[in-house]
Formats: sequence, structure tokens, C-alpha cells
Amino acid sequence: MPQADSIHTPHTADSLVTDSLAMDSLARDSVQRAMAAPVQRVRKYVVKEWTKGLEPMPLPGRADNNSAIISSLVVLLLLLLVCLQRGRRLLPALFRDMWRVRSRKKIFEERTSNENRIITIFGLQLTVFMALLVNAGADLMAGRPPLSDSAALLLPIVALCGAFYLLQIITYWCVGYAFTTSSGRKMWLRGFYAVQTFLGFGLAIPALVTVFYPDAAGLAVTIGAILYIFSRIVFISKGFRIFYQNYWSLLYFILYLCTLEITPLVIIYRTAASFSL
Repeated sequence: MPQADSIHTPHTADSLVTDSLAMDSLARDSVQRAMAAPVQRVRKYVVKEWTKGLEPMPLPGRADNNSAIISSLVVLLLLLLVCLQRGRRLLPALFRDMWRVRSRKKIFEERTSNENRIITIFGLQLTVFMALLVNAGADLMAGRPPLSDSAALLLPIVALCGAFYLLQIITYWCVGYAFTTSSGRKMWLRGFYAVQTFLGFGLAIPALVTVFYPDAAGLAVTIGAILYIFSRIVFISKGFRIFYQNYWSLLYFILYLCTLEITPLVIIYRTAASFSL
């Protein structure tokens, strides 16, 4: 038995040496793997459609952000406040001029220079507010935001409405001179100034709505059109009472309606639409 143990002892020692070498190699490998740089795993992300968003687009221009338009409106409103303070007696007289057709000497007294200046500013008010509504209406018909253009593009429409106002005065004077008496012409022109003055006050709120609340511009333009039609009905009714004499005068009155009341509106709208393109 002692001999057998002595015989197997070398083999046991060799196996121990082998196991120790294997353990050392495993330790070195584990240390090398720990010291090696970590492997970065690349993850593939799938970009979803809802995370892409929309392409950035510039916001459309707004009239309430345009300093030129706002400054012009402020100056105009200040002028109107001064005129209302100085022309308190003029407004009741203008209101009577819208309806009255009787010939009285007091009616045809010449107005003072101050009153004429006030009426001129009232005409400027109508011109500016009508231009804003016409431009907004043309923009809406073209599918654009209302009053999205610059103030420079609004100036031609203001000039167009101003020219239309002056052309009406000239043509009404000529028609009154040709088809009625001097007193009838004066009554007719005074009725025109009165109707246009109160129409300018009526268009103030719809025009300001188109500037400061573009989302309600469609309703504002519609209200402005209704007010304009009502004012023309008042003016035409006064003209009918002045010019009507017999059945033949109806023919001339119809020609007047087509020539001076309907055709100019169509021309103004198409011209304004061409400016807005």
C-alpha cells in the first residue's frame, strides 16, 4: 500500500500544476476582457411620421402689425374727434339733408369754410374705410388672408376709392345741371354729402374689425356691403323724388342707375382685385 501511494503522487502533482496554470490563464483572460474597451451597441431607431412635424412657413402679414396702416388710422380717428367736437351743429343738418326735398331758402345757405373742411374730412374717412373693406373683400375672394399685403399695395385702392368719390360729385353736379333746377341740384348734392358722411361712420366698425380681427373679416365685409346698399337706396329715393316728373322720366332714371350706380361698382371691384393679385 505505501508503494502504491508513492507511485501515484507524481501524477497528482502534475495535475495540480496543470489546474493552477489553467486558472492563471482564465484569470488573465478575464482581466484582459475587463480592461478592454466596451463594445458600443448601435441601436436603430425608427423615425415615426408624427415626429417629423411640418415644414416651417412664414406667417401671413397682418394689418394690425403694419405701422403705416395703424399710424394712418390713428391720425384719421384724431381728425374725426376734432371734427365731431367742432361740427356738432353740422351733423343734425346733414341728417335732415338726407331726406328733405322741399325748397326753402334757409336750406341753401352757403356753408362756412369750417363746415366744408369737416365734410372733406368725412369724405376722407369714407374713402379709407371703404378701401379697407374693398381690399379685404378682394383678398377673401382670392382665398388669401384679408389685408395681408403691405401698406404700399393698399394705397392704389385708397386712391381708387377717392377718385370714385370725386367722380361721383362731378357727375351728380352735371346730371343735376342738365335734368333739374338749381335748387334741385343743390338738394341732390347735399343729400349725397349727407349720405356719404353717415355711411363713413357706419363703415368705421366693420373696417376696424378687418384690421384687428381678420377672422371676422368675412362678416365685416358683408355688413359693410349691406350698409352701402342701404345708403344708396336712401340717396336714390331722394333723387327719384327730385327728378320724377312723368313716366318718361323713369327711362332716364333707369339709365342713371345703370350708368352711375351699378357700373362704377363693378369697375372698382375688378380694379381692386387686379391690384390685389
